[in-house]
Amino acid sequence: MAIGISIELGDRPYYDGPFYWEDGYYWVWIPGHWSEHHHEWIHGHYERQGEFHREHEHEHHHKHHDHDEHHDKDHDHHDKDHDHH
Repeated sequence: MAIGISIELGDRPYYDGPFYWEDGYYWVWIPGHWSEHHHEWIHGHYERQGEFHREHEHEHHHKHHDHDEHHDKDHDHHDKDHDHH
C-alpha cells in the first residue's frame, strides 16, 4: 500500500519537507487545516517535537523562502521556543 502526501496550494511556500533538525530539535510539518473554532484557515507550519538531541545540535535548516512575511512571523515565533544549550 502506498502512502501519499498532499500539500495545499496555499501552504506550498511554507513546506520544506516532512521534517528537519534545527539546533538539536526535531521539527515536523503540521498540514494546513480549517479551524472549526475560529472558522479560518490555519496555514501549514512546523512544530518542534521531543527533547533536545545533542547529536543534532549543530544541524541547521536552511529556509529558502525568507521573503514571505507570514512565514517569517511564524518562524520568529518558533525560534523563540528554541532552548539553546
